[in-house]
Amino acid sequence: MVLAKARQTKPVRERWVRTMAKECLINKHAKLEARWAEFEARKAAIENDQSLSKEQRAQALEALEESRIKNRLYKSRRYNRCAETGRPKGYYRYFGVCRQVLREKAHLGLLPGVKKSSW
Repeated sequence: MVLAKARQTKPVRERWVRTMAKECLINKHAKLEARWAEFEARKAAIENDQSLSKEQRAQALEALEESRIKNRLYKSRRYNRCAETGRPKGYYRYFGVCRQVLREKAHLGLLPGVKKSSW
């Protein structure tokens, strides 16, 4: 009787596997950010234009506000995404990345001054 050799198994994860957000969602977010930047630039241009009277400026800002509402450009709908993976959840503002990327970079020593806590 010949016994079969035990198969060598690899660990489940040799290295952290990053999960990327869907590309369409990342692109959608980029388009919204571009629209927000355009809106903010137009608003600043109207506010800083000294050639307009107060009434004209108020009318222009009101028209711009109506277009913002029509196009659903609400500040409350804005959200941050991880710079590397595009994840919207678990985002750390200070670093600009999600928790998984933060953990990976901290373990690799790529974030100066960040160390794993122990008590």
